Amino acid sequence: MASGKTWLAAALASGCALSALAAPLLIPVPTVAAEVRAAGATAKTSLPAPVANVEGITEYRLANGLRVLLFPSEAKSTITVNVVYRVGSRMESYGETGMAHLLEHLMFKGTPTHQAIPQETQKRGFQNNATTAEDRTNYYETFDARQDYLDWALALEADRMVNSFIARKDLDSEMTVVRNEMEMRENNPVGILMERMHSAAYLWHHYGHSTIGARSDVENVDIGHLQAFYHRYYRPDNATLVIAGKFDPAKALASVRATFGKLKNPAEALPPEYTVEPAQDGERSVTLRRVGDTGYEGLAYHIPAATHPDSAALSVLSFVLGSVPSGRLHKALVEQKLATAVSASAEKRLDPGLALVLAEVPKGGDAAKVLDVMTGIAEGVHDHPITDEEVDRAKTRIMKNYDQLMDNPNGVALTLTDSIAQGDWRLMFLGRDRIAAVTTADVQRVAETYFRQANRTVGHYIPSAQPERVDIPAAPAAATLVQGYKGREQGVADTLFDSTPANIEAHTQRLDLADGGKLAMLAKPSRGQAVNLLIRLRYGDDASLTGKDAPGEAVANLLTKGTAKHSRQQIADMLDKMKASLGVSSGTQLVSVAVRTDRAHIAEVMGLVGEILREPAFPADEFEQWRAATIADLESSKTDPQALATSAFDRAFDTTQPDHPGHIDTIDDWIAKIRALKLEDVKAFHRAFYGARFAQVAVVGDFDAAAMPQLVQGVLGGFAAPQGFTRIPETPAQIAGLDQVIETPDKANAILLAGLPLALNEDDADYPALLMANRILGGSTLHSRLGDRVRQKEGLSYGAGSALSAGSIDKVGRLTLQAIAAPQNVAKVKTAFGEELARLVRDGVTDQELAEAKSGFLDQVHMGRTDDGRLAGLLASNLYLGRTMAWSTEMEAKVKALTAAQVTAALRARIDPAKLSYFRAGDFAKVTN
Repeated sequence: MASGKTWLAAALASGCALSALAAPLLIPVPTVAAEVRAAGATAKTSLPAPVANVEGITEYRLANGLRVLLFPSEAKSTITVNVVYRVGSRMESYGETGMAHLLEHLMFKGTPTHQAIPQETQKRGFQNNATTAEDRTNYYETFDARQDYLDWALALEADRMVNSFIARKDLDSEMTVVRNEMEMRENNPVGILMERMHSAAYLWHHYGHSTIGARSDVENVDIGHLQAFYHRYYRPDNATLVIAGKFDPAKALASVRATFGKLKNPAEALPPEYTVEPAQDGERSVTLRRVGDTGYEGLAYHIPAATHPDSAALSVLSFVLGSVPSGRLHKALVEQKLATAVSASAEKRLDPGLALVLAEVPKGGDAAKVLDVMTGIAEGVHDHPITDEEVDRAKTRIMKNYDQLMDNPNGVALTLTDSIAQGDWRLMFLGRDRIAAVTTADVQRVAETYFRQANRTVGHYIPSAQPERVDIPAAPAAATLVQGYKGREQGVADTLFDSTPANIEAHTQRLDLADGGKLAMLAKPSRGQAVNLLIRLRYGDDASLTGKDAPGEAVANLLTKGTAKHSRQQIADMLDKMKASLGVSSGTQLVSVAVRTDRAHIAEVMGLVGEILREPAFPADEFEQWRAATIADLESSKTDPQALATSAFDRAFDTTQPDHPGHIDTIDDWIAKIRALKLEDVKAFHRAFYGARFAQVAVVGDFDAAAMPQLVQGVLGGFAAPQGFTRIPETPAQIAGLDQVIETPDKANAILLAGLPLALNEDDADYPALLMANRILGGSTLHSRLGDRVRQKEGLSYGAGSALSAGSIDKVGRLTLQAIAAPQNVAKVKTAFGEELARLVRDGVTDQELAEAKSGFLDQVHMGRTDDGRLAGLLASNLYLGRTMAWSTEMEAKVKALTAAQVTAALRARIDPAKLSYFRAGDFAKVTN
């Protein structure tokens, strides 16, 4: 059975991007060009001096109080601009919950100077979004490293800091979108359970309020109050601007001064905050009842704020409890088959937060026993002390994550968001240093201090004759902690690599491996001397793989769960020590192993990869854990609208017969296959199909190109399987006009999918035209034909868009339209889908639409090639398809040469709106009743 998240699910998981506008007091924001020239001419005397520098990040302070962080890096030819405002749901007053998040939506609706923000960012190929949390709101853009793009982004952010419309009309049009986001969240039982636990844990502090807000507050918000909230908190002295990536610091600082430097703060000072949550005086509980099959049990304990010394030890404790497979919860619950998944985390917030423990209970499981066991583990460290081995393992993993983060300047720019919200950006580095200094005694102490019954929130309230109090100690100010802090010495300096197809091709070496595989190597500078390795093994044919989809899925999932020489835990520990990440994925006739490490460890890591591929042990207990977790996930999906609609959609487009290697099973059929699977079938599959005769290997990054072929040969040499590989051809579906409705009771959010099969592959002459047509139709939920109507104009959906797929070899393409909406609005979205596609085919595309689509597409393609992991995937695919980077050059040239007439002609030749098939899942019966 094929599985995986759709682009829509992935987009929704990433956070919230939105908003509106109105005409408040208009403060002039100077255009960049003239001001930058003037600032550059006087930079030595007028640009601000640095106030702090830690590990390549320099802070400047403008006269108006704006804090500016510059993190120049040549690692990638991209720039990220991130503006962090120290305002979130914590600042909302009674009756105004959700205001910070609602304002985030409205900030995308424009200013008198920038009236079409989604359109302007889309045509430049920007990847932009915004998020709201309890202590902060941030707005960010990532884009191709061009000074004019940076100037434009800074002008936009300075403008909307003070001049956003925040208008009644935009609030009204956006209201249904915000409601839909609320409904989307309501479909996630575990997320709602976490919200309920926070509400129960906090009596007075606004951390107990969901950031999305109360529906009644959001629906009745006063526009004057919302505008006042905006002017109160959106101001230079309450914001931090982060710029990271490939840019000229002097020019960037001059541009910042030209755009942000003349902004004024309101006369009114920021309001003081003084609410302190009292010590909890007894165990609390909350119960949530929703439709579904999989249960959850959770625990929450109050802990100190992020700046408190105990915060680092609490992070280590969370790993000791919740990591997989070494964690205490995993061993006691998952390995004993009481639960199918566990987690533990410690919030890092400006004010005291919560430590959270969660367990997933399978259908028919003993929830009471799960709760009893997990409570005993969380609160039983006095009788079962924390060990040095557990603490060392946790610190190694956490420090590895810090090291890998610093290799990605764009990721650092966004990660700093929460450190800024906690009090100061340097807390990110100080937190790392504190983790390094944590001792086993520290972890033992914080566990015994905070993980206690009187400080616990679960699902029940139990009165106590002698209430116990746990006082949360005051935390020091961030300024006292970071004063004089210098951080660590920086590593190897960045070096720019030109990511054009021609330059990539010029630096790529391709070799035939001795046993039949192919190797592509691109040795290039990379931040942190990072190396990305991708191995793809292809296997089997139609006859040999018939009926073997379940064991094939199991093999890929169990490869890293133990070998003949090393246990699952030992493998995980080895990867951490080698600063490596390893992932395995599979599909029909294919398994992929993706590795990220650094130059110093690549040889050692490849040795471990060879062991994992050649000598998996397939331990019986790990097999049973995988089986239980897979079935639990599948059972949970049986009430999820997204999963059910996607399954129906994919099955309708499936042209294969049952037991065909690529057949799409029903959820129940897939559960039955997993239940019936035998461990010997898994081992037999590996013996028969795993080998390297038909492998494609790609290596990208900082490595020794002369030594790499021998390393690859050491991993794959002599690795042959009895079964060969013959590609199984695919055929396009022949469906039209279907309309399937799936009822999902008690689900506040619904999903609509629409599809049209296309006999299309990537080498067809009209493929570039159809790519641009799709981008114009639904390439962005914020600005496209579908986005403009369904979200921006009619406000029916949080996310609506389209996607075009095409075969690399066979003519198996598909146009897919997707949207989420409240069940009562799905019919309107369906109408919009049909009408907008028909209008696109009938009237064609405009020159302006095509120009924006080309620009955005080409910029995003270029940015994609700056990611070494994605680049390795491209090189491996090219090996299989017999392509070079010249194919990419030609494709981009074809896109650039397109005319509106050609795109319109391709649409009319290929697309018949009347043949769209629709699939919708939601609680439609409730709407009818």
